[in-house]
Amino acid sequence: LNAAMKYNLSIIIPFFNSRKLIEKSFKKIYNIKKKFNGVEIIYIDNNSTDKTYKILKKKQLIFKNFSLFKTDKKKGQGPGVARNLGVIKSKSEYILYLDVDDFLKIKNFKKVINFLKIYKPNITYLEKKSDQILAPYIMYNKYNLKKYFKNTNNMEIIGIILNKNFLI
Repeated sequence: LNAAMKYNLSIIIPFFNSRKLIEKSFKKIYNIKKKFNGVEIIYIDNNSTDKTYKILKKKQLIFKNFSLFKTDKKKGQGPGVARNLGVIKSKSEYILYLDVDDFLKIKNFKKVINFLKIYKPNITYLEKKSDQILAPYIMYNKYNLKKYFKNTNNMEIIGIILNKNFLI
C-alpha cells in the first residue's frame, strides 16, 4: 500500500433517515472494524432530516476510528452521490458498498482481504443472501461502469468489492 492508502478495504455506507436501523448497522459493522485493522468504515449522511447523523456523531466520540461525512445538498441526493463522496474520502485500495440494512458475515473475511492483496482484482463478487427480491446482478466492466455513477441509478452494487483506481 502506498502512503495515501492506509487501509486494505473501505466499507462505505450511505444512509438517509435511518434512525431505526443505525444502531444495528453500527454494531455489526464495528465488530468487523474491531477484528480487522485494515478495514475503514465510512458512513455518509445523504441529507437526513431525522437524528441518524447525531446518533453517529455521538458514537464518534466513543468509537473514534470510523468516518462520518454529509453530502452537499447542492450536488443532489441519491445513493450515487453519497457513494461517490465515500470513494473520494476513502483511504484504501478497495471499496465495498453496503446499505444501512445490510450486514457482512465475517467468517471468511480474512480470506477475502488476502485474496485482494494477492490477486489485486478490479472487481470481486461476494456471495449474497437476502430475504428480499434482489435486483439482477449487472456484470460491470469498463464499458458499462459509468451507468452505476448516475444519481438516479438503482443497479445492484452491494456485495461487490471494487478496486478504487479502477473506479476512478
